Amino acid sequence: MRTWKPLLAVLGIARATAAAPALAVEGTTVPGNAIGSCGFESAGEVSAWSPNGGTPSFAAGLGENGGALRGTSQDFSGTHAFGANSPCFVVSPGQVVPMGYAVTLVSGTSPSCTAGWQQWSDAACTAGAGGAIGFNPTFPGAGYSAVTDSRTVGTGVVALELLVSCRGNAAFEVLIDNAYAVAPQPAPPAAPQVAALP
Repeated sequence: MRTWKPLLAVLGIARATAAAPALAVEGTTVPGNAIGSCGFESAGEVSAWSPNGGTPSFAAGLGENGGALRGTSQDFSGTHAFGANSPCFVVSPGQVVPMGYAVTLVSGTSPSCTAGWQQWSDAACTAGAGGAIGFNPTFPGAGYSAVTDSRTVGTGVVALELLVSCRGNAAFEVLIDNAYAVAPQPAPPAAPQVAALP
């Protein structure tokens, strides 16, 4: 459970008991989670994420609520990697965005997994503004572990994507679940009120 303490502290959630699985923090229950396709309960949620090295697929019946993202690594000249980008979400400059996901090793050698980010200067995520793979590595084994990080949004950045990034020296397969990026979205503009004619 020690690996979940940073996530629980970031989210302000009471500490889980030792018997509770790390998987218990369902992405859809995280207040302000900007990632709608966070729990991977369907193939559609998995396909909402963009592959970034390796092969993503839907793992039916696995994960907390019936599904998970299965990531199979790809060999890039001796470095094996799996990556996926979340759907785009809007942020504000200066906003602090805690982010992360849960990961477990299915097979192979345990990789180093981080929660990184891709920045965009437009809300449609078409004009890149830099990014990073994350600075707090987790080495998954049996059972889910938390991968966490945080990003302070830079000047001129209006959207982000969470990057799932796992890298190792040999082939591996992981399951990803419960992704989150705490970036409360602005309320939609209110519809104009039309005065009733007498």
